[in-house]
Amino acid sequence: MLTNDSSSRQGRRGWAVACAAAAIALTGAIPAGAVTPPDGLASKATRLVGSGSDTTYNLQVALDALFNASPGGQASARLSTDPKPLDGSLLNPSDQPADAVFTENYAHDTVAELFPVGGGSGVKQVGTEVAGAAGSAASAYGVDFARNIGTLSASDPKDLRTVAYGQDAITWLAFGKAHGVTNLTQAQLTGIWGGSITTWGQLNPTLTGKKATDPIVVYTTYQAASLRKNWETYIHVSNSAIASPDANHIIRQNNTYQIVANGDAKNAIYFASVGAWKTNHAFKDKSVLGAVDGVAPTDANVKNGTFPFTQYVGNVYAFDPGNSTLGTTGYAKVAANAATVNYVGPNGWICKDQALHGINPYTGNNYRTDIANTIRAQGFFPLNWDYTYASGSTDQSYCRVFDNV
Repeated sequence: MLTNDSSSRQGRRGWAVACAAAAIALTGAIPAGAVTPPDGLASKATRLVGSGSDTTYNLQVALDALFNASPGGQASARLSTDPKPLDGSLLNPSDQPADAVFTENYAHDTVAELFPVGGGSGVKQVGTEVAGAAGSAASAYGVDFARNIGTLSASDPKDLRTVAYGQDAITWLAFGKAHGVTNLTQAQLTGIWGGSITTWGQLNPTLTGKKATDPIVVYTTYQAASLRKNWETYIHVSNSAIASPDANHIIRQNNTYQIVANGDAKNAIYFASVGAWKTNHAFKDKSVLGAVDGVAPTDANVKNGTFPFTQYVGNVYAFDPGNSTLGTTGYAKVAANAATVNYVGPNGWICKDQALHGINPYTGNNYRTDIANTIRAQGFFPLNWDYTYASGSTDQSYCRVFDNV
């Protein structure tokens, strides 16, 4: 379900005012304190915590670093007078100097990522499906948002919003010459992870002798991983561990090290995020990404959606859809704080247009450009500015919004 709310429209108007104010501030043509700040500014820095996906961990860390270092308002602690407030408080908006920047990380919020536990587990952390979670600042686990790939399903906690900012794909991989197999059909993939196709000869009829009977050593990843959930959905297999020989063949997602360490590289088959593979493992271990139904997972085919197994990458947070379900069993217990929405929300820092961003003083680029470059550098693709996320809405975004209500 795609939704919108009036706060998003108000937020965009506020950012437009902010951008204009920041442009004036950067000229240095007016005295300190003369900039008119936008409404609704935070008075104190917030610490945000992300958790979840292995696939987007490095990507989100890179975005966090860009955001954490972006300019904003002046903190009280920078004043020479004593006592200095050292708790992250900012000067009053009316006391901000002319070089204060309102378009980026005004309050100097700081974002940190917890070690990956899988997108599915991260979603549950945000959804706080545990007793005693009501009234917590973020969630029962102190998590403000979850890194995730794809969208949520009916089995996930409700009142959660997915905000996707990039595009990715999943495909199968093998090693070396992969027994001459470069393309597999969806039906063949179903057979491999479903347990009915067990030898490489079944995939390549030209193989003879021992090569034809070489076993396909099937690997999968942990059940909590969204990557596994998406893969099983695509190949119509309810449990991709069925064909795995033992627990040693259920390994970290997008990580082929254990396959090589187990001595299985010759006969192994696995699946991975195309983006994560390109940045983490491409050509280092002779693993090769395979085509599906004759379509290779090239940049062009992933970006334009031609490749059959594509997925969004983004974040999930709790929101209040106005149906009074927050706090009931199976639903998120508390809505995300404003700092979370301002960072990962539909019109937040990651998603907004270049007209609402300012210039990165370290690169000379508009922050919109640096956000897109960061996503590309991690092997994924930023989404286009061509999406209106609610019927009749005038809002647009570089993100896609999916609500689980």
